[in-house]
Amino acid sequence: MESPRFQQIGFWRSMKPFMAWTTSRMLARPLWTVFVTALVVRLCVVALVALFADGYLFQDDHGYLQLAEQHTDRSELWDAGSQRFWKTNLSFLAPISFLFDVVGPYPALAQSLQALAGAWTATCVTMLVGRHARPGISLGAGMVAALYPSQVLWSSLVLKDALVWMCLATIAVVIARWQESGDRVPFAIGSTGLLLLLLYLSHLRAHTLVTTCLALVVSVSWRPSPLRLARIVIALLFLLLIPLTVDAGLGGNRLWRIGLFGMEEQRQAGAVGAATALVEIPAHTQLSLAQERVAALEAELKLAREDLENWIDQVESTIPSTITDDLLYLPTGIRVMLVDPLPQHLGNNRNLILAFSEHLIWYPALLLCLLGLPSALRGSAELTFSSFVALGLLVMWALVEGNFGTAFRHKGEFVWAVLVFAGVGAEQLARRRSSLAERLQHSGSPNCSHLTTEPT
Repeated sequence: MESPRFQQIGFWRSMKPFMAWTTSRMLARPLWTVFVTALVVRLCVVALVALFADGYLFQDDHGYLQLAEQHTDRSELWDAGSQRFWKTNLSFLAPISFLFDVVGPYPALAQSLQALAGAWTATCVTMLVGRHARPGISLGAGMVAALYPSQVLWSSLVLKDALVWMCLATIAVVIARWQESGDRVPFAIGSTGLLLLLLYLSHLRAHTLVTTCLALVVSVSWRPSPLRLARIVIALLFLLLIPLTVDAGLGGNRLWRIGLFGMEEQRQAGAVGAATALVEIPAHTQLSLAQERVAALEAELKLAREDLENWIDQVESTIPSTITDDLLYLPTGIRVMLVDPLPQHLGNNRNLILAFSEHLIWYPALLLCLLGLPSALRGSAELTFSSFVALGLLVMWALVEGNFGTAFRHKGEFVWAVLVFAGVGAEQLARRRSSLAERLQHSGSPNCSHLTTEPT
């Protein structure tokens, strides 16, 4: 009778043909493999959240669901503020409301839309890496994007983050095709595709839109290409005009003005009521909260006014933040976006343990990304775009976020780009390893060409 160890060896040997067949099929169709895997995993999470948590896990996704239901039911709670918020997030809320109108207000329908967006983002990662790496590495990068824990979670809930990732990754794919061709028809098709994607993005996050347009201008200007001047003009027109559609001003100048006067207030607003706040809330922010309480709580009107006067006295001695304060805070913000949470943070909030455990994937991906980033400077337009949009989003969110919870979620806007460059970096490592193996093989093999035979 064979021992258990020999039985296990025999089992794995019998599985080798099946594993080889499975691997070959996956490599033959990497895009479908990644898309289906990502979608199935997300739909499983969708089903669990829908069954055991009524379709939401946080206040944000619950609020989006309520707003979509109010729009569908023509609720009396719908007011001017709701209409403004609806218009700002039209790309996100309109499809959900349409499904609710046609089928019914089932949260799983809205969640499934985000699952599709997350699956397509992973597929775009596979396509982008596949242009610069061997099939096995592109498949691996896509599978990491498909199974990355936080990406799976955020794209299984009714949150607009997955739609932003999808839009950014798709823009990179379109740029890859658009930049290569010198024919007018592909140029026109690519320009139209970028226009539609940027208009879609404009009704998700206006500041992400401006960052994306800037990255687009840099990427088409970076290296020579057919119709280069026309592409630069188109990209500049996108940057100047598309922000106007969401009242962000010419070239997003209203958003720039906010940044020039300091982002500390933005960070403090995000920290209000957050268990993972990164900054202290000063007196002038408390003043704003007190004003809201005075307007909303008539029963406590007297106490709220006393609170209001107290904060007014303190605000008079407060110096507003400046751009210098933002520059001083930037290293901390970058650490929050790329490195946190650290072990010393775990004692303050146990919910950070899950985010900390994701570092097992995130830190190696960052190291490979740093290895692959130089390819952006000498590589193709889509890599240039991906690097600059990721850098812009990193700096923007580093300056804006005052709460680790939302910072961790918004980091998803550049995770896909990090995984693309991680795939490129893995390809660089593989090539160096192959080159080293070849040199060792040549140095170890006998070379007798230099020998001569002397007569005896």
